[in-house]
Amino acid sequence: MTVILINRARRMKVFTLAHATYCEALGSCGCTVVDRRSGRRVAQSLTLATGARSPELPEAVLKLGDVIRAVASGELGVERIAPKPKPRISKTERSSVESRRTRPRKGSR
Repeated sequence: MTVILINRARRMKVFTLAHATYCEALGSCGCTVVDRRSGRRVAQSLTLATGARSPELPEAVLKLGDVIRAVASGELGVERIAPKPKPRISKTERSSVESRRTRPRKGSR
């Protein structure tokens, strides 16, 4: 599931996506690699202007302490986006697709 964060405060908000909490909750590392040789990584951040809406973010962002406090104080709104269901193929559509696959082509023997 993804979420959209809405800044309801009267000032800009900046959240550091800390490696210890965000990447662990995400299940993979979302940090930026600064030096490939040493493997040094820098945590990413999220900046929201006054009244701005973030793009769709993983639900792991809700595990960050700063985000939890901002939501509890009302400075940050959360809109949950349910995953889109996969389109279901009806029996008639399925049979027409299968018949197209098994039908011999014109001119072939």
